[in-house]
Amino acid sequence: MESDSFDAFCDFCRENFNECSPWAGGVYKATRIRSIASLMTSRAQGCSLCRLILVPTNIGFLGHDHVAFELGHSDRFPDVLELRFRPSSVEGTSSGIYKWIDLIRINSVTYPTIRHLPHQSTWPRQTRTQASKWITECWDRHQLCHSQLPKAKRQTTRLPTRLIDVGTVSRPYARLVHSSNLSSETQYMTLSHCWGQTSSLVLRKDNFRKFIADISSELPIMYADAIQVTRELGIQYIWVDSLCIIQDSEEDWRHESAQMDKVYSNSRCTIAGAMSKNSDEGLFFDRAVPAATPCKISCTWNPNHPETFLCYDDSPWIDLEFGPLYSRAWVVQERLLSPCMLLFADDQVYWECSELIASDSCPSGLPLLIHRLKSTWSSVVQCQPLPLGNIVPATEAELSLSRSNAELGESAIERLMGAWAYIVSAYTYGGLTFTSDKLVAISGLARQIRKVLDAEAEDYLAGLWRYKLARQLLWSSSNQAESKQVRAPSWSWSSVDGWATPVFLEILEYATTRLEYWLDTIVILQASTYPIADPFGPVSGGHLLVQGPICRIKRPTESVKDPHWWRNAHTLFTTKEGILNLGNAQCSWSIDNLSPDKVEVDSVYLMPSAVVRFARRVLRGETSSTSGIAKTSPKKDSTRRLDSSLEENVGGLAMVKMLAVKGQYQRIGAFKLTHKGAQADLRKAIGARTLREEDYLDFDGSESYTIKIV
Repeated sequence: MESDSFDAFCDFCRENFNECSPWAGGVYKATRIRSIASLMTSRAQGCSLCRLILVPTNIGFLGHDHVAFELGHSDRFPDVLELRFRPSSVEGTSSGIYKWIDLIRINSVTYPTIRHLPHQSTWPRQTRTQASKWITECWDRHQLCHSQLPKAKRQTTRLPTRLIDVGTVSRPYARLVHSSNLSSETQYMTLSHCWGQTSSLVLRKDNFRKFIADISSELPIMYADAIQVTRELGIQYIWVDSLCIIQDSEEDWRHESAQMDKVYSNSRCTIAGAMSKNSDEGLFFDRAVPAATPCKISCTWNPNHPETFLCYDDSPWIDLEFGPLYSRAWVVQERLLSPCMLLFADDQVYWECSELIASDSCPSGLPLLIHRLKSTWSSVVQCQPLPLGNIVPATEAELSLSRSNAELGESAIERLMGAWAYIVSAYTYGGLTFTSDKLVAISGLARQIRKVLDAEAEDYLAGLWRYKLARQLLWSSSNQAESKQVRAPSWSWSSVDGWATPVFLEILEYATTRLEYWLDTIVILQASTYPIADPFGPVSGGHLLVQGPICRIKRPTESVKDPHWWRNAHTLFTTKEGILNLGNAQCSWSIDNLSPDKVEVDSVYLMPSAVVRFARRVLRGETSSTSGIAKTSPKKDSTRRLDSSLEENVGGLAMVKMLAVKGQYQRIGAFKLTHKGAQADLRKAIGARTLREEDYLDFDGSESYTIKIV
């Protein structure tokens, strides 16, 4: 059932909107307490907002008998309100973190079509029809989604080496076929899924003939469901990595993995098992309760100017992005390279392409208030201004780039590198079964970036790019485990396990932050990596020849027995024996290389590589988070004035010196100084010229040393 009329609300919810004006001063207004039992009764009686609050993921989160509600302004987005709620006692003592529902003014967005989904399977006929409609409209009307396709729309498409022929609805089967026997106009689907810990049905040398015959009876649930979806959408072929790549052939795997960018970008659509942990869990779910849908309400805070708001909870989409599928690093490449994707979640089916994010309940589009990784990528490959808007402000002349890749302007390249950092952050958040795949699993995206930059293969440096390289060195990692293998030079994020993010993440993530300037304080004289085979794949090592300021911190006396004393940031920055006394609270310190090999252990070297100044527009008394990943609660304050402040930060590399090698280092981490006093201490330490002759390759007589980082 589709609806664009006002929804039904209980008396409590109406009072939230009509008696508790958020404009009456203060950040959050009028805490009100309600029992869970009352919420559930109102949900059963048809209150749209109570239904939205009591989605399955929230019921467990609440966990108490009562809930506290507050209404106020979003600190993440302008012109958006929030109805916040969290567990509470009957007396009003709240505990735990907040969740919230966004209230979006209808006149500021296009009001979507709402479809109420009853108790039933997540893949009924109505959803199949909608999925087919999404695919057709995307292919026929979305220019942004298919900019990379052949002009004749697949008439000259290169097919994957092998595909699974699924037959038809009336004559179903599943068998492996070689694409050399198929027309170049052949359309196929792709599958993005979690393998799980146990290996199910996979293609091997010894079962190749069986796959060519028919494997219908042996298919795990995930593959069987994906094949059913493919048939029902009128497509005869599907590509599944485990069924189309010979898993016990290193040669075949290496060849096919290098073609991933073509496999996914040339597919008709990718089917994604978003909430399934392995191939024994399928795509289809039975809804225990009707799916929660956005609702529309009229507010009368000002009788002369009534306002209409869309009440929307984006937590199901965020839960999906933190679900089993997106915990895989491989899926970032699969997601971004695919023209479009059908995501099968446990509450409903979602749609994602570069021009539309939608769901079965909101088929015309979700009012998402989060960054869209997919549209960011599409803007990258088309050399268009990025939708994030915070990486580097576009100049007027670049608002509609139409020149060739070779003529990209400086600001366009900066935006591309900023987008790459954003993509790397999303990629490294996921995990890999085999850490040796660290560069392989993002190689398809790297090949696409190379085309946009019109670059040479050697301009790609183990996950970084020669363009704006000094900035890309400023990454930090959440890794706290010792790496078991050397797979990249220490200055590349691909050398460590864990989530790698830019040191100055706020420039990418915060809607309230604007970059004023970025001054590189180092010069990279030479940069090379040593690819094993594929220039976008694994490497055996690499080096940088860098010129810039450096200071040395000696090991404190109390840490004399600890060979890796620099792991403790507090010890490092408060020691009186060392050069610096920065104070832990004034310095952001990240150690990611816990066990550098063959290095001196009595000193750590700091090389400041950038001075970054940005303006941050914040609500006085509040903290801001717009990452679209975690929702944080702002602090209360009696004022709501906007302050604009300039912040100047210093960022750089932390290194240790290689044993018995003049002027050669390994990176062990990164730092960021936000306090002017700490920055002054660093400048004083650099001016003290504490480096020994064996610590550098060259010195300009002032502050600039030349060193090698491996």
